[in-house]
Amino acid sequence: MRTSAISLGLGLGLGLGLGLGLGVLGCASLSELARSLDEPTARLRGAELSKLSFDAATVVFDVEVANPYDFALPLVRVDLALSSQDPSAEQSAEPFLLVDLGLERSIPAGGSSTLKVPAETAFAELLRVMKGVRPGTVLPYTASFGIGIDVPGIGPRRLPLETTGELPIPALPEIDLAGIEWGELSLTRASAVMKLDVENANTFGVDLERLGFALSLGGREVFTSAVDERVELAGGAKRTLRIPFSLSAIQVAQAGFSMLKESDASYGLKGDVRLGTRFGPLESGFERSGRTPLTR
Repeated sequence: MRTSAISLGLGLGLGLGLGLGLGVLGCASLSELARSLDEPTARLRGAELSKLSFDAATVVFDVEVANPYDFALPLVRVDLALSSQDPSAEQSAEPFLLVDLGLERSIPAGGSSTLKVPAETAFAELLRVMKGVRPGTVLPYTASFGIGIDVPGIGPRRLPLETTGELPIPALPEIDLAGIEWGELSLTRASAVMKLDVENANTFGVDLERLGFALSLGGREVFTSAVDERVELAGGAKRTLRIPFSLSAIQVAQAGFSMLKESDASYGLKGDVRLGTRFGPLESGFERSGRTPLTR
């Protein structure tokens, strides 16, 4: 009985020792294998300004991660910081946007995969953080990535990646009614030319592709129309559009004939504007009011 017990104990001891040894050897071998191979890499394949408005912009970065190993490589997260030097600050560039994405995917053995990393910037928050930045400018930025991977046998790793780009912060054009020139003005008919000042409030050029509007005089709507011919405006440029229109007897009566004969009148102008830019199209509504000269 004693001999059998000793034999059994030795057998269990050898079995456990051999099992543990093989386990340690397996982990060590996998770790050494991973370390001896090429390192995983990350590179930027492209960046696209996918959405642009007067309120926000979204840049989508295409990041390719290559896996040199003979086993799948788990991806766990991506962190991204967009930063730029604030013109009003003396310190180094601070991030104006931080993105942290958790992932549940893997890169196939010996292959690669491209991640789409979106970065949406709200301009109100950006302008709050960066006091020296103004609407209508183009902000150079640095994008700093960290690609989080979990290498079997080694553990968590972070692959760094950095790139630069430009982020437009568009401003609506300044649209003002410069005056109305009457050609004919009677109780039965009126014809006139509306002079509309359009100023590009951006440092970059824009194409005015459409300008739809409704004109009110003295609180009464008298004319609706649209400018569909493309008007090119360089950065900071100003153009005066001359838009002819006419009023019927009913419209003259509704507007108030005596008011139309005054030297000036209160006006309201509201509508929509569509711009073409090198960054993409922009659309927005607008509304203006004030007083405008009436001349003959």
